[in-house]
Formats: sequence, structure tokens, C-alpha cells
Amino acid sequence: MHRSYFLALICLLSPGLASALATPVTLTSTSGSDGGFAYSFLHDATSNCITIGGTEFCQSGATYAIVNGSTLSGTLDGLHLYGLSGTLDVTSGPDIVVTDGDIDFSVSAPDTFGGSLTTSLGTFHFLDHAFAGPANSFDGTSLYLWGNNWDSGTAVGHVDPDYGVDLGFVVTVVPEPGTLLLLSAGLAGLGWSGRRKSGC
Repeated sequence: MHRSYFLALICLLSPGLASALATPVTLTSTSGSDGGFAYSFLHDATSNCITIGGTEFCQSGATYAIVNGSTLSGTLDGLHLYGLSGTLDVTSGPDIVVTDGDIDFSVSAPDTFGGSLTTSLGTFHFLDHAFAGPANSFDGTSLYLWGNNWDSGTAVGHVDPDYGVDLGFVVTVVPEPGTLLLLSAGLAGLGWSGRRKSGC
């Protein structure tokens, strides 16, 4: 194979190789309802409480809508999301400033925590459990989270005030400048090689 074709091919394949590794992503909040799970909301977690796997979840209280289009940024590796940060704008309630987050339901055992978000309202924990609809699941492009800002049913685990979140996100890959540069170089190289061969 001609050397210039080989180099161009390497440049074109590099983005595919890079995408198999950790990739920067954007999580964009959405609203809707699926199988009894409605999203995206922040709510006071003060009543209608249930205990699952030793963890208490309070489903009711004053509800505040999370603004569609609020975004978080982070990194995706397989089905593992981590390093999440950003601000979820809340209508008529306190905004949720996320400083860290780690979500991976693909490795968590049933009824154990598969993820958390560290925020200005405390740390929200998400149980790997077959809740109604898609709550606490991630398929690579759609993420749904339901949890409270405590990790046990005891007062020790609670913060004040108690909140719950019902979240829906669309997860999209952010093209890295280096990846775009490699792709452009590959296309340019193929074009240049073709012109040389045809004598144009």
C-alpha cells in the first residue's frame, strides 16, 4: 500500500479507536413520563416513604420542575458515567449544582447503589432496583435517575432539608478537537493521494 494511503487510513481509523475509550459527553435534561416514572423534577422528600433494600425513598412533597435543556458534562466509558458536573436549573426552587457524579448500573448488584451525584443539596444516591418504568437505568444514550439526598433510612443518613430527584437525560458524545483534526487530516490525505495518482 502506498505510504500516503496508509497514513490517511490511520488518521481515519483513529477516531474510531478513540471512541472505544473514555469519551467526553453532555447530559441534557428532558421531561416526560414512561411506565409510571415522570421526570425531570426536584421534590421535597417528606412523605409517602417506602423502604427498599434497607434504603428509604420518600416520593412525595412540594415539586419543582427542572428546566429542559439544563446540562451536565462528564466522561463516558462503556456504560460508566463519571466526573459529572454542571447546574440543573430549577423552576421556583433551589438550583442543583452538581460538583461530582458517578453512575454505573452495569456493575452494581440489585438493591445496591449504582450511582450518586454530589450536589449543593447534598449527595443523591440511586439504587439499582426494578422501579417503575426506566427509573435508575442507562442504555448508553438515555439516563433516568430516581433517588434521595441520603443513603439510608436512618436519621444519621439524612441532610436537612430532604430532597428527592426524578431525572431524565439525553447523553451525547462531544467530539474532541483532536478527533476532528485526525478525521480532517485523513480525508485531506485521501484526497491528496487520489489527485497525485490521477495526475491532477
